[in-house]
Amino acid sequence: MKLISILKYVQVILLIGMSLAATAQYATHKVSKKQKAYIDSLKQIDYNYIFPFLGQKTYRAGFDIPYPIGIMGNYMLMDQSLVFDNMQLGLKTDDVDIPLTDVDEFINFGENTNTSYSVNVRPDVWVFPFLNVYGILGYGRSKTSVQLVEPVPLNTTIEQNLRTAGFGVMGAFGIGSAWISLDGNWTWSKPELLDKPGGYPYSAYAWVKRLNSNITQSAILPSGWVP
Repeated sequence: MKLISILKYVQVILLIGMSLAATAQYATHKVSKKQKAYIDSLKQIDYNYIFPFLGQKTYRAGFDIPYPIGIMGNYMLMDQSLVFDNMQLGLKTDDVDIPLTDVDEFINFGENTNTSYSVNVRPDVWVFPFLNVYGILGYGRSKTSVQLVEPVPLNTTIEQNLRTAGFGVMGAFGIGSAWISLDGNWTWSKPELLDKPGGYPYSAYAWVKRLNSNITQSAILPSGWVP
């Protein structure tokens, strides 16, 4: 009998925990009177712009859309210290083969720094209400200073410019109370002092995914059931 009673208590605790988890939060489709009036006003808008395509149908369905054309600019400044450690030197020729050897004991550096800045401009256009296309234009400059203390004192500074160009696409859509966006871009950068064979610029790409949802917090009401 004691074992049966213990099992019942455990079952009650588990049911209470499951009930708490289920009622703690949930997605909602409730629309307030103010929001309903806003949606109804969207359906009355006459959309006279070319972009995005299907813009009029989107408003007729009660959805708002951003301005069709936009531009964004940003500036970044970075100042950081550089650390050189775990340095190894070796030599391999037809007649000599010296393996990599730790040289930290007799090569020492002083204060090494890098200062860089970049300016980027991103014009964009909404081709469809769910698809944004944008371009990327950028310029930057980098200055690197290295101070060698031992075995001989030596100071060197390298400065160079950087040009960047690219494009990107972003898709965004909603499912119920959740909305999802996927952003991908490709960029090509040309450092002033670095060249690949043939002069081709360095390329890079990036993907950014976002998932968001409108969540309504409800009161936590414990409940349970005893068989």
